Amino acid sequence: MEAINKAREKRTQNVVLYNCPSFSEAFSAFFAQLFHSRLYLPCLLLPFSSVAPFKVEDLYIEGLERVYLLNFLGPKGFAAQLSQRSMCQVIGFDHRKSVLAHIRKDCP
Repeated sequence: MEAINKAREKRTQNVVLYNCPSFSEAFSAFFAQLFHSRLYLPCLLLPFSSVAPFKVEDLYIEGLERVYLLNFLGPKGFAAQLSQRSMCQVIGFDHRKSVLAHIRKDCP
């Protein structure tokens, strides 16, 4: 929560959520960090755990433009609710075919 509070103060425009703990997701987060740092874009990387997941309210950051979900959608309806409440783009990257059916249900 401390990192989120700092992001609020700085009005960070990009948040990257990756599923934790997983090697492939951590690697995805590393590349997201490289991408944003290379373009000098402020970015907050956060591990997302299903044990103690973030709520949409936790991620309210004024000026937030994009939230990247790397290899997961979050709890049911999380991505759609985040997009509606924060008015930001929610961009998901996932390599698994099984996720496609969930995207259609959760994100109209």
